[in-house]
Amino acid sequence: MNGVMEAAADIRPKSGDGSSYLDAAFGIGARLLRSAVWHGNICNWFGPVFEEHAGSHQLACGTLGPGLYDGTAGIALFLGYLGRELADPAFKRVAHAAIGHALARAKDIPEGIKYGFYTGEVGIGYAAIEVGRCLEDPTLVTRLRACPHRRGSRSRWQCRHRRDVGECRRHPCVASSVRGQRGGLADGRCAQAR
Repeated sequence: MNGVMEAAADIRPKSGDGSSYLDAAFGIGARLLRSAVWHGNICNWFGPVFEEHAGSHQLACGTLGPGLYDGTAGIALFLGYLGRELADPAFKRVAHAAIGHALARAKDIPEGIKYGFYTGEVGIGYAAIEVGRCLEDPTLVTRLRACPHRRGSRSRWQCRHRRDVGECRRHPCVASSVRGQRGGLADGRCAQAR
């Protein structure tokens, strides 16, 4: 844990009145820091998961997956922004560990959802880039480009024009997908390829 748990125990709200959005985010972040489960330099959390049992899906408690929507990539993104806003090294360290978990587990995403933004590799890539920017750590983008499960003639982190997501956020494929607009990577087709 290397001092993260001890640092989380000493965290107190900044304004004290608990009425601001930042105080609410701070409270959520502090709880995430305290409940992280560590393995080396990566971390994860326990939470509700659906597991298949006897032919039906059952609600259970398990470790989170790597996704942006309900996994460690989303938590890393939240903690990265919070750490940048508060200039708090404890939040930044846990954000780095959480995105490390997401990048390591991206290869385990089932085939049916691996290409989605919120559940798949593109969202994890986006989170890694943003966490890298929040932490001012360009090695996260380098790690993203060196992922061992990137195979084939076109990287999964590229649009059909072979532009790398990490190179240009303003490219229409990436920017429109990130903003939730139609015509980006969200529908699987590059906006400029039409």
